[in-house]
Amino acid sequence: MPAPLSQVTVPWPARPLPPVAAPINTAIQPLFLPYQDYGDAVSRETAAIAIGRVDNNSDIMHLQSGGYLLPTDNPLEAFLYAPDDASDTLLPFVLYRRQVANSLFPSVSGQYVQVTPMIEHFASAIDTPTGKRRVLDSYLVIGRIDPQVAEDFHTICVRDRLGIVGGAAYEYLLMRFDERREPRDVLKLGTVTIPAR
Repeated sequence: MPAPLSQVTVPWPARPLPPVAAPINTAIQPLFLPYQDYGDAVSRETAAIAIGRVDNNSDIMHLQSGGYLLPTDNPLEAFLYAPDDASDTLLPFVLYRRQVANSLFPSVSGQYVQVTPMIEHFASAIDTPTGKRRVLDSYLVIGRIDPQVAEDFHTICVRDRLGIVGGAAYEYLLMRFDERREPRDVLKLGTVTIPAR
């Protein structure tokens, strides 16, 4: 006769919690992407996390069929920011967020929700006619953070596809994983406040 469920012990290896720290590279940060500035890339206003940049932005093409054409055939991972030093990498990761209290929303649950699946690499391919890298990943937005400023680069962002509320503030955490897909560490990326409409 099987033991009652209350007496069943499931062996589970003890794992320490991963360390939590802010990335040394402060360019990795949450942003608000207004629809009027990114209408060709996003269908609504959204929040996103800046994770890299591509220099010489005049050579980036947003394709009407979807995706982006980079100025070289280098993999997109070559353009990502390193959190600490040049040998460090963001991938693989899972992005989380929680709403934090502010004057418009003084009472919030504070629960973390998963924003992305585990991202091990970004969908891309070599564009046959041009020989350049075509980025096809629906989690990415590539563009100038402030189109009013003449930046000489495009920022690579991971978009928050969960939806946002005007006036709300969201804190983002990025959990990185090691080669065994065990949690490696958690990067506290900061908070973004969505403009109230």
